This record gives sequence, C-alpha cells and structure tokens, in this order.
Amino acid sequence: MADTNPVSTYLAEVNKALQQGDATEHTHRPALKAFVERIGANLGLAITATNEPKQIACGAPDYAIKVKGLPV
Repeated sequence: MADTNPVSTYLAEVNKALQQGDATEHTHRPALKAFVERIGANLGLAITATNEPKQIACGAPDYAIKVKGLPV
C-alpha cells in the first residue's frame, strides 16, 4: 500500500530522482506540485499549483499557487 503522508511521498519522489544522478531543480518540480496539491486535499482545500505559469507584471514566477482559484 502506498504511503499517504504527503511529506513522506514528496521525499520519496525527490530521493528517487536524486538517485538517478542527473537531477536538476526542474526535475523536482512535478513532485513539489503534487505535494502542494496533496497538502491542500488533506486540508479540504482546492489548491492548484502551476509550474512555470505565464509571465505577470512583476516577473516570471516558478510556481503559481491558488486556493479556490485565488492566488496566494
């Protein structure tokens, strides 16, 4: 049975990628997206994380996090 603890799952995904020996920052972004969204689900919140969203007035964020459609 899979571990349902978001922290344990995230760390396992990051470690798996690191073991390959060629991971970069971008390698870990899908795991971070899933982690943030799992935390939201566990809290009963509709959290969405977007990796590399379009550029906005203040620059180009790595991630956009929204709770119930509102940016945080």
